[in-house]
Amino acid sequence: MSAYKVSRLAQGAGVSVHVVRDYVLRGLIRPASHTEGGHNLYDADALERLRFVRALVAVRREALTLLDRQLAGMVSEVRHRAIGDHHHG
Repeated sequence: MSAYKVSRLAQGAGVSVHVVRDYVLRGLIRPASHTEGGHNLYDADALERLRFVRALVAVRREALTLLDRQLAGMVSEVRHRAIGDHHHG
């Protein structure tokens, strides 16, 4: 079993140590064990899970961006119609 300290886990997933610690607090990833000094150690499953969670976050961010663009277009269309109706009414 490979054991990763938080810094190595973060590096392996391409995230900051802060992100890893945040995900641990949220219960998204869990340490596999601890050092005698009380530091968390993570295994390959934690690294895989961390990468998966980061991928989900990226998909969510992209979906929200697309939704924002769609809503902005809808608002613009409603404004255009309202102005057109006001001028013709």
